[in-house]
Amino acid sequence: MYQVIDDMAALTASAQLHCGGTQGSGSLDDLMAFVADQGGQAAVIGYAQHYALTVKKDYREFQKDFKRGKYEKT
Repeated sequence: MYQVIDDMAALTASAQLHCGGTQGSGSLDDLMAFVADQGGQAAVIGYAQHYALTVKKDYREFQKDFKRGKYEKT
């Protein structure tokens, strides 16, 4: 399982590097600057942590509605 995750991470990173600067996306230099900027990383991590709470809340609501039959086929 860990090998699959490692392979997928490598493929994703490779695709990001390959597509850098195309169709209006940031260049590879922009990507390297973003990675080097600790403040930018902190902002992304903070957003991800906050959004994870939102996703958990939404999932709990979905579970309740599912148990009540809200999503049954009609």
